[in-house]
Amino acid sequence: MSLMATVAAVMEWVVQVENGGLLNVLFANLPTNSQDPQFTLAEGGVSSVLDFLINMLKLEPLSLPILEAMPESLGGGVAGVNNANAHPNRESEILWITTGLLGTIIILIIVLQIINYCCCCCGRRNRHLNRVQMVAVDTDFEHRNLVCRITYITLSVIALLFVAASVILLAIYFSSTGLVVSYLEAHPQTSTPNPTSLPDGLQATVKYLSIFIESGIKSGQKLTNKSLDSFDRQTNKNISLGLHGVISNLLDYLKAPGIVEKGKSNLDAIKNCSSNADSSSSMMKNLKTPITDVKNRVAETKSMYKKEFDKIKHCNGTCEDLKKGVEQLQSPIDPDKLTDGDMDTLVRELDGIHNDLAKQQEKLQTAINDTQGSADQIIASLKKELNLQQILSTVNEFWPRVETQSKELVQNIGNAIEPITAQVSQGAELARITLYSIGGFFIFMVLIAILISVRLLYRGVRDRLYGDPDDVSVGSSLNKWDKLACGKCSACCCSVFFVPVLLIFGILVGVLLFVLTTISGEGCIYLSRESAVNKTDFVMNSLVAEQWGSILGDTSGNGDSLLNASPPRNVLTALMKTCAYAEDQAIVGLFSAMKYENLVDMKKLVNSQKVQDGISSGRVTAVKQVKDLQIATKLPTEADLNKAMDKLVAAINAVKLGDLLNATDPELMNTKPLSELHGRLEAFQKPDQIQSSADFAEPNKALKAMIDFIEKLRPQVESLHGVIKAVNDGKDRLLSPFGGFIEALKATTSQASNESALEWQVGSQYDRVVMELTSFMEKDGSELFAQLTQELLPCREAHEAYSAATGATCGGVNLLLGFVHVLALNVLFLVFLYFALFNLAFFQGVLIGMSAEEEEEEEEEEEEEEEEEDSSSGDDDESEESDESTSSSSVSVSSESSTSDEEDDSE
Repeated sequence: MSLMATVAAVMEWVVQVENGGLLNVLFANLPTNSQDPQFTLAEGGVSSVLDFLINMLKLEPLSLPILEAMPESLGGGVAGVNNANAHPNRESEILWITTGLLGTIIILIIVLQIINYCCCCCGRRNRHLNRVQMVAVDTDFEHRNLVCRITYITLSVIALLFVAASVILLAIYFSSTGLVVSYLEAHPQTSTPNPTSLPDGLQATVKYLSIFIESGIKSGQKLTNKSLDSFDRQTNKNISLGLHGVISNLLDYLKAPGIVEKGKSNLDAIKNCSSNADSSSSMMKNLKTPITDVKNRVAETKSMYKKEFDKIKHCNGTCEDLKKGVEQLQSPIDPDKLTDGDMDTLVRELDGIHNDLAKQQEKLQTAINDTQGSADQIIASLKKELNLQQILSTVNEFWPRVETQSKELVQNIGNAIEPITAQVSQGAELARITLYSIGGFFIFMVLIAILISVRLLYRGVRDRLYGDPDDVSVGSSLNKWDKLACGKCSACCCSVFFVPVLLIFGILVGVLLFVLTTISGEGCIYLSRESAVNKTDFVMNSLVAEQWGSILGDTSGNGDSLLNASPPRNVLTALMKTCAYAEDQAIVGLFSAMKYENLVDMKKLVNSQKVQDGISSGRVTAVKQVKDLQIATKLPTEADLNKAMDKLVAAINAVKLGDLLNATDPELMNTKPLSELHGRLEAFQKPDQIQSSADFAEPNKALKAMIDFIEKLRPQVESLHGVIKAVNDGKDRLLSPFGGFIEALKATTSQASNESALEWQVGSQYDRVVMELTSFMEKDGSELFAQLTQELLPCREAHEAYSAATGATCGGVNLLLGFVHVLALNVLFLVFLYFALFNLAFFQGVLIGMSAEEEEEEEEEEEEEEEEEDSSSGDDDESEESDESTSSSSVSVSSESSTSDEEDDSE
């Protein structure tokens, strides 16, 4: 992770301006009259790329035609080009920095080698140090020993740090090598959901792309068919409702519903009147017998009273009044007046009129039903003329074309990937051998460095070179292991070895860093960084627009396709961001992710020639259907209507119910006067009032029975009177409504006979329905297909394919870039490590030499002191001993010189 973070930081430093990078050489701007630029693949791609890279290395202003064609909002235009050339990206600086560092190190090695050779190999003294070391030893300054110890400890720490760093870098190298080799090898059995190798990533791209296309097209066809069926059903439903409304409005125009209601009302009134008349006739027949009985009882009662009154000789006063009252008794209703002949006649006439009117009503209803039934024929005709299924089938044809082109795309990608994966897999083994061989070389160099550092540290610890000079071991001197810094075989050979190795590795690392950094900074960021992907999308929009017509199937340019003609935009942004949703989140369709609101252009559908022709043909059919109905011929004729009216008038005028109403007046059945008479008669029959043999008990009893019987009949008379009154009132009320019905029917017949007005009415109503229908198709249809567009081609698999492709390629580039950085650091730190070790060995030799010189000086001082002591014993002895000491010193120096020459020769 830290390695990739380092690579990311380096790339942030490298990329100063998103100048379009390789887009400027892979694509060309075509001349066009359109405001939007049009791009195509550039010819001579390899040579153009090489020229682009050479100009980058030369640090010359780059030709950026694609960036110049972009709008300024994307950082393009002339200002964008000027800014990009004013702040060029630093891929070339990576190469020049690497080359400069390489040259500096090589020059430093050569200079040091020259100095070391001149001082170490060309001149000798009778001491065990080279000239540089001798200068360091002979230099005398204050606190020399302290400074030298601090310097020695510092050099030791630096050497150990470089050893530790080299070991750590060596471990990182092998870890990076494992990642690189794993990246190059295929792992078909891996259970990792995200592929980590180039072959697996490329195969995963094809896999995810195939799944996306297969599942997307399958679900897309299903959703499209479902949406088309739903739209067809809803449209047909609206057509049916609308055209039924046309016929309904036509009938309203003819006032047919009102006439039907009036007809029903008149039929009900006639039927009600006839029923009442029939009921009154029956009631009169039932009431005539009891009324006749009342008449008989009255006569019998009068006879009984007459007989008793005749027994009274002097009947005056009250008697006379009661006698006259009895004589005036009569039946309240004359049964002879209860004749049902008029009622029966009225019933027959009304029933006849009712039957005639029912036939006319049925004829009217038949005409209405036929008119309403014509709506189904008009609907069927309009559906046939519109033929939405056939028109909308062009939408369904989108999927076979997409499937064909998608399969070709997947096949082409698969064919392109197969040789790449095969070559990568073949090269993976060679890469493994090469990279691990380099690692073995690094291990060898680090092991040698570790052995040298261990030897140096051992000598320093043994002789206590890091401590006080007084504590340095006596007899310390340079041996053949201590002469690594000065020996011809060590210093010269290491220098000769490091120069070509550094040259090879430096060139290799520099070129790799430049190429990989260029691929990442000028190519990969335009597939992964959001702001840079916008530039790629700008170019891709033109390429997609160029192919969109063939996908729509409107290559002829005649505009027959109902699909939205505007091509999708910002495909890569959609794949990278919008389609990156989790499985438990709402599905996002690819078209929706590309800000596509509606795949189907409903306005284009409504305004299409086929739909407009179907609507026009439907209008003609609707008018013709209504005209062919000949509604006026199916309505009752005026003669029939007048005949029915005359018949009703005659029937009503023929029946006079005034006498019958008077005869059945319920007030005639009022028994109060009879009851009063009965009371007076009851009082009159008392003994003190009757002075004769007259006995009114039986007559009074008969009168009382008659009064009770009349009271019993009174409700029946009241009912009969009410029914007769209802008949009388009803028949009088029949004429006006019936006349209104006849006049309305005549008016309807007249309107139905006016064909031009009828045609205009049907046409205007049809146009209104068509306006509502087209509004529905545009609004509701757009909403329906907008929902379809939201769900079409769930693009999560497309995002996985895109991620797999970019991860396998650009992710691998960053991995290789990180590996090259690790390789460069290993080489660099190995060089620094050996320089540190040679410096430590050099300075350790200085310290050892200094300790040796101090020992010699101490020996010389001791000899001088001994000579001074001996000089006091006598001049002769002194001169003799002095000669012997001089001779001994000469022999000692000669011996040391001889030994030194032998050791130098042995080196």
